[in-house]
Amino acid sequence: MLLSQLKLTIWRTFVTENYPENPHVMHMSHDQWEKWLAEQSVVISWRSKIKYISKPKSSRQTKIEWSHRYDCSHAGAYKDRRDPDLSPGKRHNRAPSNRVQCPARVIVLKPCDSDLLRVEYFWQHENHDPATIKDMRESRNPDAVRN
Repeated sequence: MLLSQLKLTIWRTFVTENYPENPHVMHMSHDQWEKWLAEQSVVISWRSKIKYISKPKSSRQTKIEWSHRYDCSHAGAYKDRRDPDLSPGKRHNRAPSNRVQCPARVIVLKPCDSDLLRVEYFWQHENHDPATIKDMRESRNPDAVRN
């Protein structure tokens, strides 16, 4: 094991955040949010999924100005999209999927009546352990983490 892998494993093991509730709700400024997400992105790979900007169609006032959702890179399920009629010799061999239906995600909301962002952090990972070397290699982490 390389020294960088050992340091990262130790850091991920001892710095993992556990909260009494899931989701853990936080309120923070935009600058704090960007810093927090950058710190979390070192530990876990997040995929940006849905960005929603509120555009009311009536005179009704909206409560949320915008929202953004980030899913764990292990979220979702594998979908086999290969052609079943293709001969085995012509099929492209692929590595097994890292999709294991992990429910971990981050949802950030910007309320209309506040300057603070509401961050809902679903922190519990299921069916994989982001603190293991095996998981680090299979995840969509930067090359420095995988190697």
